Amino acid sequence: LKMRIMDIDAMLAKKSLCSQIKELTIENNSIFETVHVTKYGKSIPVELSVRMIQYQGKKSILSTARDITERKRIEKELKAYAEKLEQSNQMKEELEMVINNSPVIVFKWLLEKDLPVEFVSNNIRNLGYNREDFTSGKVKYLDIIHEEDRHIFHPMFKAHANSCPNLFKFNQEYRIYTKSGDIRWMEER
Repeated sequence: LKMRIMDIDAMLAKKSLCSQIKELTIENNSIFETVHVTKYGKSIPVELSVRMIQYQGKKSILSTARDITERKRIEKELKAYAEKLEQSNQMKEELEMVINNSPVIVFKWLLEKDLPVEFVSNNIRNLGYNREDFTSGKVKYLDIIHEEDRHIFHPMFKAHANSCPNLFKFNQEYRIYTKSGDIRWMEER
């Protein structure tokens, strides 16, 4: 053990060592992160727990170092994930803004009787409805389809669902009712 504290702690300079010891004499303990260097020159991130103690009648410093390499790796991964999530959320918000400011209304309805709605974009208000009308189950998608078009819509829907359940694509024009009872033509894709 011929290494001095200055050799072990890669981030410690003489001036900061003096200031840390001075602070330690006031606070009596301190916990902080730093980087230690092994005798082979490898850098290891550590958490130091340092406190003032009495040892053989003299003020002494007791320092405990804990290797936090794994924690730092996980923190780095979490930070990268958080950044990706933030980018994803930002993209989602931008897409919602585009959709909600366009004539396109996005519905996600379930393959069940009367087509209950799981999601609808905010611009449903262009038809006089609000999102909660649909997401609460008060209004189902089939409720707003014109009666004369339901017979066209339903068989077409069933045919596509049965022929290709994992890839459900079709184009269809039909009429729907606005909340005030007006009729509008819709194109479904």
